[in-house]
Amino acid sequence: MNSLSKNKLGVVAALCVALFLLLAIATANAKAPWCDEGWFASPGWNLAFRGFMGTTVLDPASGTPVLHTRTRTDGIDRHTYWVMPLSLVAQAGWYKLAGFSLLRMRVLSIIWALIALAGWWMVFRQISGNPYTALLAVALLEIDYQFIWSAADGRMDMLCSALGVAGLAAYLQVRQRSLGWALFFANTLLAASGFAHPNGDLYFVALVCLVLMYDRERLQWRYLVISGIPYLVAVAAWLPYILEAPDDFKKQLLGNTVGRESAFAAPWSSLQREAQRYLHAFGFAPWSQGFAHVSILNLAAYLGGVAACAAYGPLRRQNGARRAVTIAGAICLFLLLFEGAKVSQYLVHVIPWFSFALAVAAADYWTERRGPRIVPVTVVGLALFLSLVRIAVPAMRDNYHRHFLPAAQYLRQNAAPSDLIMGSAELAFYLGFDWNILDDIMMGTTTGKSARFIVMEARYSDYLESIRITAPADYERVARQLSEKYQKVYDQATYQIYRKVTAPGS
Repeated sequence: MNSLSKNKLGVVAALCVALFLLLAIATANAKAPWCDEGWFASPGWNLAFRGFMGTTVLDPASGTPVLHTRTRTDGIDRHTYWVMPLSLVAQAGWYKLAGFSLLRMRVLSIIWALIALAGWWMVFRQISGNPYTALLAVALLEIDYQFIWSAADGRMDMLCSALGVAGLAAYLQVRQRSLGWALFFANTLLAASGFAHPNGDLYFVALVCLVLMYDRERLQWRYLVISGIPYLVAVAAWLPYILEAPDDFKKQLLGNTVGRESAFAAPWSSLQREAQRYLHAFGFAPWSQGFAHVSILNLAAYLGGVAACAAYGPLRRQNGARRAVTIAGAICLFLLLFEGAKVSQYLVHVIPWFSFALAVAAADYWTERRGPRIVPVTVVGLALFLSLVRIAVPAMRDNYHRHFLPAAQYLRQNAAPSDLIMGSAELAFYLGFDWNILDDIMMGTTTGKSARFIVMEARYSDYLESIRITAPADYERVARQLSEKYQKVYDQATYQIYRKVTAPGS
């Protein structure tokens, strides 16, 4: 590549980074916080400023609602075991360095996303052998709705992705000089990825595919030992924390697996829910409406790219196309068979391979002149346009300032820090994690605790609607408590606030 081409490539890459930052920051500033962010900010905040890693916004006696069940969370106010620890520790360090707020929490995810994008460019360039194809794939990825949403979210998905793709890039960069070191570096980063989130195993699946495609004949038994060392070290580092409360560790970790059965337990249901995962991610979630449904065309473009790489003979014989389809297929099959939650957030680890397949197919069609060039331009252009619109619309709605903030401000004006508030954990981002906030979806009916204020929002309403059918006795207790002991004092958008009625003379 000559210097002029490198300069053009650099300019385009810089514009891509600028566009990503614009979209991610706009999304982070506009979208309302949600329960996961509150749950995962609490232990990081406590570790940074109180010296222990408990999730104090959850009630260990009540359990945590996941997948419309209530899981065991014994001791969660002292130790957080139900999720992997690396993201929580990283957050604590970030809060000590940068201070704490919702936006700062999300900025950390944006930083991980930038690292992930750099890693994906390196991986795609190595696999395709073409920097322009790699850049197109990254451009498709960086404005994908799921990627931007995860980048602007305070979950651990982006840390998991950044470390996972860094492991793949390390293997591809070092393998020709030393396969042993390549596998050691790759698995070190993959072990860290898995300690951010169990979806790090998806990058291990990708690594296995790459090793078998590139270095199958060079493999030796000693490489198995080399690859296993980082995982043993990671477990050893976690073990002292586990031993502080091993019974709580067992109950929390097992509790978080409730409702996550693999396809082997219910194959037909798993297949239906897997299809539903993709439909929810691309415009057909229960809360999606109007223009959001058009996002299914993005999925059609991705799948069209995968199909072209898999089925079109001249393209299928290319290394980049074959590798893209192999890895994407292996990861999708793994998710179908072994991942039971079926939530759309996890597609942030799949969409990069879809983007790469589409970029490979479009680049091949263009360079080989397999038909009118308007075809790849239209497909890629439509995918980019729909992604931009889907990101821009929620940003303009600004649910943070229009919905969340007024409800949180009402509580700050009418409650004291010592008042027990039961509501979704994200309230703590405005009120403070040192306020007396418990995310108890049963509203004290299982613990005997009595809140001064109860905050209902979409998640609480949905959960209560589900138990109205599945556990009518529980539903009746909650409904009766709200009607007999509380008065609705706030009702705007998706938030309703109830205040406990004070008995005369009390």
